[in-house]
Amino acid sequence: MKVGVVIAAMAMLVMVLFAAMLGEAAINCSQVHSYLVPCISYLTNGSDYPTDRCCSGLRNLQAMAKTSADRRATCYCLKQNASQYPNIRDDTASALLAICGIETRFPISRDVDCNE
Repeated sequence: MKVGVVIAAMAMLVMVLFAAMLGEAAINCSQVHSYLVPCISYLTNGSDYPTDRCCSGLRNLQAMAKTSADRRATCYCLKQNASQYPNIRDDTASALLAICGIETRFPISRDVDCNE
């Protein structure tokens, strides 16, 4: 379930920060994973701050997810990729976006529905 928090946080970020547009997803799970990897140490060990590469990767991922299809694909990919890291901590996952200076108007939830 801890993995779900990370997925939910990142998926929620991608989903809420952009205007809805329909289209085919241009993002694949390999790309999502590459942006998530620099955050894993922070998410599992709970160090004081995520690395610059982590925050930069999240901002890049946010910028890539321009359409509804992109955001939905990113959400599903985050859920899939996070399952590879069972030691992700809820507290660090829920704080990650704010620490990286990435704003969202919605609470982070492990129960995010990628279809919304």
